[in-house]
Amino acid sequence: MAEKTELQDEIALTRAIFQKKREEFYKKYRDGGVDLPQLDQYSDIFSEGIKEGSVRFEPNRDGTGSLFIDAVSAGEKKTKELTIDNKDEAAFFLGLQLTIKPIEEK
Repeated sequence: MAEKTELQDEIALTRAIFQKKREEFYKKYRDGGVDLPQLDQYSDIFSEGIKEGSVRFEPNRDGTGSLFIDAVSAGEKKTKELTIDNKDEAAFFLGLQLTIKPIEEK
């Protein structure tokens, strides 16, 4: 029975260490102005569109970019452009796009 208690204590300590590291990670990004839950929400919203090609991100040289969203309304394809001025968000969208649809080598 003593081994089980030691194992439980070790597991609890490991969880506490990971929780502390997680909190430090989130604090670092929150203090830097990055809203990680918002980026998770963006991933949920735009991942499927990136996979199917109806959403694409085009980066600018200054670290910003544009998110293009295709939609069909009354049988007509329309594209809406959203400007992403926040460089962290732009980097997120570029990373998400490259993860889902890597650049094909020619």
